[in-house]
Amino acid sequence: MHRSALRSGLVAILFGAHALTASLFAQIPTQCLEIESILVDACNPFATCDGSSEGQNEMVRFRTGPNPIALSDLEANWPNGTWRGIVQNTTTASITEQLNSTIVSCGFLLEPPGGVIPPGSSVLLVTSTEMCLVGNSFEALTDTIYLIFQNAGNTAGHFANSPAAGQPASPTPPAGSDVRTLILFDNATNCSDTVSYVRELLVNTEGTYGGQNGETDGGTVEFSWPGVPDVSYVNYGCQAPFDPLFVQAEVDGVLCGGTGTVTLTGEVIGGTFTSVQWQGGTGTFGDPNALNTTYTAGPGDLATVILTLCAQTDCVDPICGTVSIPAGNGPTVTMVPSGPVSLCPGDEVVLTATGADSYLWSTGETTGSISVTSLGTFSVVGTNACGTGSGSVEVIQATGVTVTISGVPQICPGQSTVLTASGASQYIWSTGDFTASITVTAPGIYSVSGSNNCGSATESISVTQAADPVVGISGDLAICAGESTVLSAAGATSYLWSNQATTSSITVDEAGTYTVTGTSVCGTAQASAEVVVDPLPTLSFSGVTQLCPGESTEITASGASQYVWGGGELTASITVTTPGIYSVTGSNNCGSVTGSVTVTEATSPLVSISGDLSICAGESTVLTATGADSFVWNDQTTTASITVEAAGTYTVTGTSACGTAEASAEVVVDPLPSASISGDPQLCAGQSATLVASGGDSYVWSTGATTASITVDTPGAVSVTASNSCGSSTASLEVVVGVPPTVTVSGNTFLCPGATTVLTATSATSVTWNTGASGSTLVVSAPGLYIASVSNGCGTDSDGLAVTASPLNTSFTAIPTSGLAPLNVQFNSTTTPVDATLSWDLGDGESSTAPSPTNVYTTPGQYVVELTATLDGCSSTVSQVILVTSVVSSNPSSITLPNVFTPNGDRHNDLLLMDAVNITSVEVLIYNRWGQKVNELKRVGEVWDGRSMSGEHVSDGTYFYTLVAMGADGVEHTLTGHITVLR
Repeated sequence: MHRSALRSGLVAILFGAHALTASLFAQIPTQCLEIESILVDACNPFATCDGSSEGQNEMVRFRTGPNPIALSDLEANWPNGTWRGIVQNTTTASITEQLNSTIVSCGFLLEPPGGVIPPGSSVLLVTSTEMCLVGNSFEALTDTIYLIFQNAGNTAGHFANSPAAGQPASPTPPAGSDVRTLILFDNATNCSDTVSYVRELLVNTEGTYGGQNGETDGGTVEFSWPGVPDVSYVNYGCQAPFDPLFVQAEVDGVLCGGTGTVTLTGEVIGGTFTSVQWQGGTGTFGDPNALNTTYTAGPGDLATVILTLCAQTDCVDPICGTVSIPAGNGPTVTMVPSGPVSLCPGDEVVLTATGADSYLWSTGETTGSISVTSLGTFSVVGTNACGTGSGSVEVIQATGVTVTISGVPQICPGQSTVLTASGASQYIWSTGDFTASITVTAPGIYSVSGSNNCGSATESISVTQAADPVVGISGDLAICAGESTVLSAAGATSYLWSNQATTSSITVDEAGTYTVTGTSVCGTAQASAEVVVDPLPTLSFSGVTQLCPGESTEITASGASQYVWGGGELTASITVTTPGIYSVTGSNNCGSVTGSVTVTEATSPLVSISGDLSICAGESTVLTATGADSFVWNDQTTTASITVEAAGTYTVTGTSACGTAEASAEVVVDPLPSASISGDPQLCAGQSATLVASGGDSYVWSTGATTASITVDTPGAVSVTASNSCGSSTASLEVVVGVPPTVTVSGNTFLCPGATTVLTATSATSVTWNTGASGSTLVVSAPGLYIASVSNGCGTDSDGLAVTASPLNTSFTAIPTSGLAPLNVQFNSTTTPVDATLSWDLGDGESSTAPSPTNVYTTPGQYVVELTATLDGCSSTVSQVILVTSVVSSNPSSITLPNVFTPNGDRHNDLLLMDAVNITSVEVLIYNRWGQKVNELKRVGEVWDGRSMSGEHVSDGTYFYTLVAMGADGVEHTLTGHITVLR
């Protein structure tokens, strides 16, 4: 089947994010497959996807028919580029898993099981496995879609979506438009589906045509089926080409006061669903499970009713849409004009009714407005879906004409004024004008005659010449404190003061500048006045009011303008040399006031300190200085009294008008008593103990003794109270009967080779071991006798254990250790004691517990054979390499040694292994850095385990070797080098 976007009448352009068509329920194509959508212009954010190209992010959505389709049978004929086949592997599985993690709805992506797409499936074909995972969103997916991928390789794009050169995109395809065709094949059934589109018709994210690359991202073509094919050009932005499911509900009609029936229409757009249900309101649905149904109002549906249509999908929650049904009422008819309407003979008036859907006038007319030429009452009945309403208006005979003139009857210099007549339909002014309004520029009397069908009338108005305002302020501008003054403005018709008053006069009692703006018909003017408030006189005095012997002082009065002292002085300041009362009268423009000051005779200061000079620790004392006017203590405090809590000398300097003096006081801090008892409180049999008290000046024991020390010979509680001048304190201890100490040593007396064991000493007293160690536990790494000792004032005790070494010695022989494959090797355990449990690892996956197993090695190589022996909980492992070679003549001989190994017992790289091929004999000598031989290897396949020839572990470091070997091909090999041992 071929569907083309060029057929007349079938091209539909859809702007925004909603498709034009949608399936109501899932349908299965009758043929092999149907193409549903092409994401032509994919999003590819370079910053996020590291340069992923658009050609790797394009997609095709299709639905399979009644038969399954194998991925290997699927093929696409792209508008641009070649088909690269479908791939399904771990990469595609990972992409599918990552995209599923981004879905926030209930949709799901999966790969076809076994590479076969089931019948009736929705499938999304991505053009590359190197797609950008965040380029086109899957968040809103609500359906289950099979996800398949074309093999990567075509980055140039499969649809060539850009418009041709010189042909700007437009809604009308220009001549020679480039039609693009996509064909999908099912080669197994020789079936295909073909779709076509015009690339100039791709829409951008704004729903228009053309634009920069980023603006055209998301351009998609959708194809509908079954029936007549239809094509939609849409743009979902950066979303994968699937339609997000949404529900749309509409209503036809209104409900009237809880009664009536309306028609409901529903549509589920953008996906598949299983069922629908209407709900809400207090009424009943014709069929609540049908998309299109009716709703009959219930008793509670008196206001706006909101109904909900929900579609159930595979999601847990349904997808819903709502519709509001407005509450209807009978119409309220409004008349325009509303009151009695005056009608002159020969005139007509238009009456209009509003508020209903249809009208019936008392004249028989059915329009909203009627024209009447007669007098009387005209009524109308308005009707809507919920009932009827009525209105009426009375048309009465108009009275005679009354003309009035409005406007400003004054003319300012160089200006004009507008006079307007009203009350008639035609006018003629004394100026000869026939308009309702005239503009005049000169003073004078202006008259107008107005007329209509009901008569005529004349009116006149006098226009006078006005002048610009000149504003002035009058009033008393100097007042005394507590008084007020009235400021009056003149020269205008209205006024606005700076204090927002709007009268011509204001009363003020504060100093400041007062401004008034005067307004008249010809403009505004402004004036200002400064109000000064003089203060009432007050008297205050400054100067020293004490006289030291033989000195003088200056007294100064302030707060007035003139001064008269009792002694006749007229200055503000006077100098006095004798004590006494000095009076003065001060005056200014607002009055006078009299005051006096007393001057006394002063003496030199005599400072002393009072307060408790002996305190206890934690207490404080208040030291108070007297005998001066001001004080400064040695800690810079300037109050007469200070509070102190530390011992020391405190000094204060007192100052008065006649000099300074100093005093000091010594504060002593006595400590609080703190009782304690020393001495051994343990009584051994037949002995006594001496206890000594401290921390006070005197003591009283619970035994009655008052000395600092006492001797006790019986167990029990003993207490002592220590006292001094600051209080008392009590301490106590328990005298107990001591017992000789005991100790018991326990632990494993059997020591495995290279292992340690822990011995434990149990005692109530601290433990000392014969090794010099102390503590309740001892880690032992060598056989021997280990003794723990304890002691106290009443005796000593000791206990010990003999730790012996395990006799386990693991070893074995292998005959032969090298040879040609297949190689039969006889192994013999030489382990002692012979009753040890054996476990063989024969290196090729075989194992044994026999003392002398045999094994056949069929493949050339090096095999590490290990024997593990276990006895009395101890285990030991030894190993040996078996070298199996192929036919001697087929391979040249060679041998190498590694330069580092790690013999730390972790079974990884624990042995130094030869890499020998066709070697018949070898000798390796290993030396330390001082040239001392530490070990030697004499057989092919022999290994070094990092021990010296005496069996001790060698230290980490660098060792040197010489190697001489003979190959089966007659070649002699001589090597020298170094080996690093790391543990």
